Amino acid sequence: MIDLETFIQQAQIQDFIYIPNPGNAGDSLINAATFQFFDRLGLRYQVVSPKLVKQCLKKGRDLSQVFEFSGKVVVLGGGGAFTSHYTYSNRLVRELMHKVEHLVLLPCTIEGNAETLREMPENVTLFCREQVSYDYVKSQNEQVTVYLHHDMVLGLDVQRLIEEPAKLSSMRKKLKAYRNLKRVTSVIQQHGHQCLSALRLDKEKTARTIPKGNLDMSTLFSLGTQTKEDNIYSAQQFLTQLNRFERVITNRLHVCIASTLLGKQVEFLGNSYFKNKAVYDLSLRQYNNVAYVSE
Repeated sequence: MIDLETFIQQAQIQDFIYIPNPGNAGDSLINAATFQFFDRLGLRYQVVSPKLVKQCLKKGRDLSQVFEFSGKVVVLGGGGAFTSHYTYSNRLVRELMHKVEHLVLLPCTIEGNAETLREMPENVTLFCREQVSYDYVKSQNEQVTVYLHHDMVLGLDVQRLIEEPAKLSSMRKKLKAYRNLKRVTSVIQQHGHQCLSALRLDKEKTARTIPKGNLDMSTLFSLGTQTKEDNIYSAQQFLTQLNRFERVITNRLHVCIASTLLGKQVEFLGNSYFKNKAVYDLSLRQYNNVAYVSE
C-alpha cells in the first residue's frame, strides 16, 4: 500500500485535469473527499464535467481533441464504476490511456474489463481500494502500475465538508433535494430515528427483502457530479440526513462509510458481488462501530 500524497510527490503531479466519477450521492462524497485532498496539498487542477464527457463518448467524439487532453495528466475519480456492471469507466479509460501523458485512476473497485487491463500502457497508474481488485489486476497484467489505497472518503474531514459553503444552481435539483428531505422527515415521523434501513434498489441489490420505510439515501440525494459545488452540496445533504439516525443497516458502501465516520452503529451487508466485503476487510474492520453481516 502506498500513500497517495507520496505518490503524487514522487510522480511530480501538480497541474492536471480531474474528471469526477459520475453517479449518486456516494460518488459525490468520493469526489468531495477528493477535492479536499487536492486542496490540502495545494494542487492545481481543472474539473471537467463527467456529463459532458459521457455525451462526447456517446457521440463518438475524440475526447483528446474536444477537451485538449493530449499530453496532459488526467486523473479519474474513484468508485465502483470500472466493473462489468457499468460501461462508462471502461470506455473512458480505453479512450484516454493511449492519448494522455499520464492517466491516474483513484481508489476504485475493478472487475471485468480484462481486455482493457491487458492492453494498458506504462503511462497508466491504478489505485485499488481492496485486495480482490488488486489481485485481479495483477492476474491480467503483471506490468501495470497498481497500488492498494483506502477509499478516498476514509480520509474525509467530515465537519469541514458539512460547514463548507455550497449551493445548487439548478431549480430542478433544489426541488429534488427539498422533496427528499421531506421524505426522510416523513419516515422518521412514522418509524423513528433509532434505525435507518438504507438498502440499495439498483442493479447491485440483493434478494434481501426491502422493509417499509427503506431510504436508498445514495439515490435520494444524488444531486449531480458535474461541478465541484454540485458534489459538495450533494455530499453535505447525504451526510446531514444520515446524521439524523442512530443506527444504520445498509448494503450501500458509502452509506456505510459515511455513517461510520459520523459515529453511527452500522450493520453492513453485502452487495451483489465482492465489493462491500473486500472494502470492509481492508479498511473498515478497524472501526468498532461497524460490523459486516454475511447474508
